[in-house]
Amino acid sequence: SGLADRVERIEIVAEKDAPTYLRVVASLGVAPEQFAMVGNSVRSDVLPVLEIGAHAVHVPYHITWAAEHADHDGTVPTLDSITQLPDWLADQR
Repeated sequence: SGLADRVERIEIVAEKDAPTYLRVVASLGVAPEQFAMVGNSVRSDVLPVLEIGAHAVHVPYHITWAAEHADHDGTVPTLDSITQLPDWLADQR
């Protein structure tokens, strides 16, 4: 995927909410603006991360649990494939 040099750490969390993502960002010692989340759920991967002022992008998967669907105003960044992530990250700088 061409991401090895861009991924510092993979973090698995029990709760996917703004306070949890703030703790992850703090544990990395970076500002939210320096953090990026990639996920297949707008509701739990993308919206809470955008809420804390970090970068987040939605990469849809063809099967998504109904509870993970979320209404949004169309401004959620979305990629068709994870292979597009390096270019998206470059645009965030």
